[in-house]
Amino acid sequence: MKTLAVGEVKRKFSEVLRDAQCEEVVVTKHGRPIARISGVEGRDIIDVARTDDPAFRQALRNRAREPTSSVEDVAARLGVVLRAPRRGGRRG
Repeated sequence: MKTLAVGEVKRKFSEVLRDAQCEEVVVTKHGRPIARISGVEGRDIIDVARTDDPAFRQALRNRAREPTSSVEDVAARLGVVLRAPRRGGRRG
């Protein structure tokens, strides 16, 4: 993690953005953190928006606490018969 003062970030903004792709940059004002810049290059815009949304993160945490079901359990509840997996991989 790199820490830079606001003035330095303003002077070197393009360089800071490049650096943020490799490591988080914390921006300070009078020695106190006021912002952070983290790289998202190569990520989908929707994924970036979702993962930065506090409500989405809370929904993920809530869902992680819920019990899970196996595919077999779900199939049994729905009355679906699962096929046995193929042996030997794909042919073609």
